[in-house]
Amino acid sequence: MGLFLRIGFGLLAAGFLACAMWAYGADTRSLSDILRGFVAPPWALVATLDLYLGFLCAGVWIFSQEPQKPIAAAWLAALLLLGNLILVLWLLTRYRRSTRNPR
Repeated sequence: MGLFLRIGFGLLAAGFLACAMWAYGADTRSLSDILRGFVAPPWALVATLDLYLGFLCAGVWIFSQEPQKPIAAAWLAALLLLGNLILVLWLLTRYRRSTRNPR
C-alpha cells in the first residue's frame, strides 16, 4: 500500500506541476491582470476564499502535528504559496514517519 500511495501521489504531483508549467507558459498576461480577471466574478472570489480557508485548516493541522514549529511555519508558507501540491508532500512525509514508528 505504501509504494502504491507514493507512486500515485507522485504521478498526481508531477501531472499538476506539468499543468501549472503549461498554464504559466501559455498565458501572456501579467500576474495583476490574471488576478483582476479571476476575482471579478463573485463565485470565483467565493471559491478562492474556500480554497484558502482549506489551506488554513490544513495549516492548523500541520502545526498540531509538527513538533518543530519553525518547520511547521515553513510548511504553511509553502502551502499558502504553492497550494495542495505542498499538502500532498507533507502528507507523504507524515505517512512515511507513521509507518516507520507505528503507535
